[in-house]
Amino acid sequence: MLEFIVVAYKPENVKNKDVYVLTEIDELFAALDEYLSNLNNILGSRYLKMLRPKAEKLHKDVFYAQETLDDWLAVQKNWIYLENIFSSPDIKVKLKEENSQFEQVDKLFKTHMKRVYKDRFAYKIVVHPLLDNLRKWKDTLAQI
Repeated sequence: MLEFIVVAYKPENVKNKDVYVLTEIDELFAALDEYLSNLNNILGSRYLKMLRPKAEKLHKDVFYAQETLDDWLAVQKNWIYLENIFSSPDIKVKLKEENSQFEQVDKLFKTHMKRVYKDRFAYKIVVHPLLDNLRKWKDTLAQI
């Protein structure tokens, strides 16, 4: 069973003690690649008639999980970069609109990461609405 490895972000900072980030994701990517490869082999079989719809759905779900993880890491990377910038009170004052946008994503991202910290099983976390949310967050952070 695949689990996310989640660690505290800046554990030395008391303000950020309940903030988490993904780490050590290479194993997850390797497992997803292996699953996709195996499913491609299965789907190539001419003997797969009655189970084809289930195999195709599983293939779609694994591919979805891979896309979700890619976008998640992009959001996390941008969030870390911008979090360092917007931690400065001067920047918050000078860039009020951008700070407001960042704070919206910041709150949602932190809440999501707390949930992942509590329940690390990948199959429970990677659900279909998550990809849509991650893409919105990614777009918002890219605009800042």
